[in-house]
Amino acid sequence: MKVSGFLKLYQQDGLIQTIAAAIKANEPATVQLKGVTGSQDAVIAAAIYQLNRQNHLFVLHDKEEAAYFHNDLQSLLYPKEILFFPTSYKRPYEFDTTENANVLQRAEVLNRINHKAATGELIVTYPEALTEKVINKKTLQENTFSLQIGQQISLEAIVAMLAGFDFERQDFVYEAGQYAVRGGIVDVFSYAHDLPYRLELFGDEIDSIRTFDPNTQVSVAEVKRINLIPNVQTHLTDSQRQSLLAFLPRNTKLWFKDWQLTLDTLDQAFARAAEQFDKLTNLTDAAVALQPDELFENGASFAKAAAPFCRIEFGQRFSTDNTREFVLRTAAQPSFHKDFNLLVDNLQENARQGITNIIVAENPGQLDRL
Repeated sequence: MKVSGFLKLYQQDGLIQTIAAAIKANEPATVQLKGVTGSQDAVIAAAIYQLNRQNHLFVLHDKEEAAYFHNDLQSLLYPKEILFFPTSYKRPYEFDTTENANVLQRAEVLNRINHKAATGELIVTYPEALTEKVINKKTLQENTFSLQIGQQISLEAIVAMLAGFDFERQDFVYEAGQYAVRGGIVDVFSYAHDLPYRLELFGDEIDSIRTFDPNTQVSVAEVKRINLIPNVQTHLTDSQRQSLLAFLPRNTKLWFKDWQLTLDTLDQAFARAAEQFDKLTNLTDAAVALQPDELFENGASFAKAAAPFCRIEFGQRFSTDNTREFVLRTAAQPSFHKDFNLLVDNLQENARQGITNIIVAENPGQLDRL
């Protein structure tokens, strides 16, 4: 059985179809999924996505759990790319501690949302990443530079645009925010993609665009159109910020492992940001940074931004009343302690109860051993 066949079992299940229908409308509502165990949350989410093909934002307890959930979704829905939305700063108002790889991932998510996919996007995140507000959609659109094959544009115009976006000219590009020029070839590492682009010009016309591996310089794939955006965390610091939720299409479904934990974490992070802001303002009389409420979310502002969306709670703690509940009759896999006799006994007992046994493994070798 392939992954697609496994997911189809869930898509054909009456309860899963009922849940999918309950959250399909783009209206404010809260749904609770109870009795979900193990990695079944990712399976249910994948099956519902296959049924509805809408946008989904998943908020897990923390970064580690979000990474595992992201990996599960990616395995279930490959080749669909699952987006990960991390935090960009280690500490509020300490912009020199920005993690470039995380800034790249955040920018890529915003770019993908801004250029809506017909099949919807799936974004995995965690409360700390939601504390930082994002650049507003209008400003991002104004600072997005699109290029495509066949476009008439000079090499000088491309270089001027990159310089205006504060891209650094290098001999070779190896991280986001850099570009290199060799004859009629421009290599540029945008903040909107995890691989750099190689543009080849024939005169004043773009002849080809390819992604390439910055370590080997080998081409990866040809693309017809690209979007170049600057570092939205540093290049556009004076621009108005907004909640990530305000950036999302209205048909996005918000999934929370723990709604109250998310709000509490946002309040705690906002308090730390306000404390750090006070320390900065005590050091100088000048306006050194935007106010905390202009850069960061708190629980109340996030709850207000989430109000127009459909919300799904799927963890073990539920904090919302007057919701529609769905109870799944599931149990965690028993621990067999590498005892194959216990495994066989369990599989036979399942068969006697009319339960279909499906054994899932990370690689074919594990299945061969079984």
